[in-house]
Amino acid sequence: MNKVLLGWACLVVALHVPLSQASTDQSSQVTSVPHHLLDKHRNNSKPIQLDERGLHLNYPEERQLVDSRQWPWRAIGQVNVAASHYCSGVLIAPDKVLTVAHCLWDAYSKDWYSPEDIHFVAAYSQGSYLAYSRIHSFKAAGKFNAVGQIDLETVHTDWAVLDLRQDIGNKVGFLPLSEKRRVASGAEVTLAGYRRDRPEVLTAQKDCKILAWNRSGASFDHNCEIIQGDSGGPILQQHKGYWQVLGIQSLEAKMEDKRWGVAVATKALNIPKP
Repeated sequence: MNKVLLGWACLVVALHVPLSQASTDQSSQVTSVPHHLLDKHRNNSKPIQLDERGLHLNYPEERQLVDSRQWPWRAIGQVNVAASHYCSGVLIAPDKVLTVAHCLWDAYSKDWYSPEDIHFVAAYSQGSYLAYSRIHSFKAAGKFNAVGQIDLETVHTDWAVLDLRQDIGNKVGFLPLSEKRRVASGAEVTLAGYRRDRPEVLTAQKDCKILAWNRSGASFDHNCEIIQGDSGGPILQQHKGYWQVLGIQSLEAKMEDKRWGVAVATKALNIPKP
């Protein structure tokens, strides 16, 4: 029997933005991040082999740079944790961000990171962003097994919702969860996130597909190109002209020469309605 290898996709380097740098202005003015913080961010990153274009040698042509100031990309950002790592996340309400639970778990202390150590930077791009907020609490799936190794049977528990201190979703917008809850296998979807090989910009793949649904629609496999940093990135689809969140990227699975992504579907979420 062939063994499936699994891996999470959070990046173990974070851009730390102090609260004093956060913009409280409700306009669309872009706020800059201090250069010394960016230098620290880059210097702590593991070296990546680049081609003549400045991209990762194995960078997929399918992943394209998008303008994080435009819709729907402006609702997506970086979840920065304890100045040690980041994941991607998406605003789903004025004061709520959906991301993966494993991004918030400290494997060394075997406990959750403190909300004080977590903040969300919306529409981050090359040292600037449109909105920023620390969080005052978060809710993770009750059955998330943070201590053990999450697998294909439990991946649907790998989600968390951040409660922001500021309603920045009223400024940049937020994306609704899919009302359809399930679409046909083979349907085209879009994945967006902050990949390890391009952490300063938001990139998206707009032509990947759902391969199969698992656990009665609680998670699904897809063929989007993924790498560290993509965890928590939304998988989107347009429905009647509007963008909706079908799920969030969680795991990468490999078996022999095949590899695919595994996402937590919106059906698995237990989020109280406002």
